[in-house]
Amino acid sequence: MNLTDFIGKLNRWQQTLAFKVVASIVAIALAIGVMVTYSVRAAADAQERQRVTVRDFIGDMGEEPKVPQAGAPAAPAGPGAVDAAADREARKQLVQQADSLARFYNRLIDRKYSTAGFGGVVGLTLVPVLGAIWLGLGLTYLALGLLAALVVGPMLLFGGPSWRGVAVFVGGTVVLAASFAALIQLLRLLLSPATPITAIARNVVAEAVRLKISLVFIVMLILALALLPGLLDEQTPLRYRVQSFLQYGASGSFWITAVLVLVLSAATVAFEQRDKIVWQTMTKPVRPWEFVVGKWLGVVGVSAVLLGVSSTGVFFFADYLRRTGLAVEEVRPYVPEDPSKIATEDRLILESQVLVGRQSTRPLLPKELTERIVEAVRERMVEQAKKYEQSRDPADAPDEAKLQRQVEGEALTAFLSIGPSQSRTYQFVGLEAARTFDLPMTLRYKVNVGANNPDDFHNVTFFVPGSQPFQRRVPAGQSMTMPLSTSAVQVAQVDGRETALLSLTIANIYGPEVPESAMKTMSFPPDGIEVSFVRSSFEANYLRVALVMLVKLAFLSAVAVTAATFLSFPVACLVSFGAFLMAEGASAVSTALDNFGPIDGQTQAVSYWKYPVVWIARPISESMKFYAELDPTGKLVEGRLLGWGDVGFSVVLLGLLTLVLLVIAGMIFRNRELATYSAQ
Repeated sequence: MNLTDFIGKLNRWQQTLAFKVVASIVAIALAIGVMVTYSVRAAADAQERQRVTVRDFIGDMGEEPKVPQAGAPAAPAGPGAVDAAADREARKQLVQQADSLARFYNRLIDRKYSTAGFGGVVGLTLVPVLGAIWLGLGLTYLALGLLAALVVGPMLLFGGPSWRGVAVFVGGTVVLAASFAALIQLLRLLLSPATPITAIARNVVAEAVRLKISLVFIVMLILALALLPGLLDEQTPLRYRVQSFLQYGASGSFWITAVLVLVLSAATVAFEQRDKIVWQTMTKPVRPWEFVVGKWLGVVGVSAVLLGVSSTGVFFFADYLRRTGLAVEEVRPYVPEDPSKIATEDRLILESQVLVGRQSTRPLLPKELTERIVEAVRERMVEQAKKYEQSRDPADAPDEAKLQRQVEGEALTAFLSIGPSQSRTYQFVGLEAARTFDLPMTLRYKVNVGANNPDDFHNVTFFVPGSQPFQRRVPAGQSMTMPLSTSAVQVAQVDGRETALLSLTIANIYGPEVPESAMKTMSFPPDGIEVSFVRSSFEANYLRVALVMLVKLAFLSAVAVTAATFLSFPVACLVSFGAFLMAEGASAVSTALDNFGPIDGQTQAVSYWKYPVVWIARPISESMKFYAELDPTGKLVEGRLLGWGDVGFSVVLLGLLTLVLLVIAGMIFRNRELATYSAQ
């Protein structure tokens, strides 16, 4: 028996039911063995560490404050009793704050020994293994894995940093390529029902793998993802490494897949008309709308496979960095160099601000300030109307939207400014979820002082309920963050309704040694002060981000398919790429148009040529602004929440637009003179 016959026999063997059952049992048994081994080791490690307690934060306070029982007799009134009650309340808030921090630190340390988290990784790995076995690729992938291990293993064990980088690249390429091949096989299996739509979709999948241009993008995506981990600088803080990988991994994967979707969607429709293949298709019992939907479904299937491979790869490596990467001032993952520290700042920021789903809230504008804004806009509209009546100059025409923005900007600037030796209290509402999740909140602020000289530092004093006032010396013009305990959130009545409220007082205090002439007013930009709190885990947020990206790709495919029904391939690509770039840049264009008015704000000169630019660009940017503002990868990188409401909004709105485009494409294709068009 020669080698070819032996390989053929092994291939037939891996296709049998008996092999699939036995191989599945072996794979599951190995997964269980790995889980048991890890659980035993994690339990042993957990016994060696000490849990964080309240006293680690506040020391020995003696007797902790006690809460009076219902029905207990009231303490006698008097000045001494009032002071004692205030002291008990202060100590109670301090203990609550320390207890919240202790739970957070224990949850953070538990992540290192988390059996559930490791079990999720094992489970996600087992699913594609079982899929490969039941697709008849068990022995093929086993041989491929052994070959990759023989190549990669020595590099990881005995090679230097450069060789380890090569090993990661080779191993990542093999894993991603194998995953893509298995998912393509699974996609073909899902499209196996004998219907016109699925038959056309299967042909699109085969065409995507066969076409050289599609193959180039597929290889480019796999190689880029495999190469990206080796480009991370191990000297940078861990949180920046994780953010960089998420930024380039998630957004790069989306853009490469989006370009492939547009090219493939246009090519599969336009080329069939150009090469007269559509004649053979339409002579069969296939309706025009079935042809269009089948083409779209096939492209969406390929994009789902690519997005699934890339998203899973990005997620696994981000989680790998989280668990095994060294943060700044750590000797081992989650173990600080300084024994007196429970966790390093780098690790805390990563776990509480990056690998989470945070929701943000900005200061509540006082009711009287809102009323003053409305009154000021009304007065300025009257003045502008009188001025226009006298001059009849287009530059003097009343523009309520512009005046509204001006007045709101002036009022907000005054509200966010704090003069020397003054203080201001800002209220943040809607923090019910912060109290429920019980993880530290984050205050993000940026202080503007004078010209924001990068060498200037300014003292800012914070008064947080339940804590002692503390002062920070911060650089001007740079965003800073500070953790806040959820114990500072109180339930209060705001505008007649009960809400969870944080009252934060910020003071601009100078010492007696500073002369009055050197004192400066400090201010926050409109987006320069906010409180964020955790609403979701990183895993759930990542899943929602991937869903929104898939919905976007489905919409882009519909755009290109519709364009290709009546345009040639180059023109269809031009139209679809133009629509893609306009949609992605709609938010930036809308912001730029606010400063691109035909009337100069300083000289009041009118540039008439700008009017048509604004008339054309404004409707386009506003109509696609919702697409750009979804920004799933941007929210993922910043650790901001992409809620199910945003996912539902994108599914409904982009789904309706996709349906409309497919209906238009079906109507166009039904009325096409295909024979005449294809003969040209």
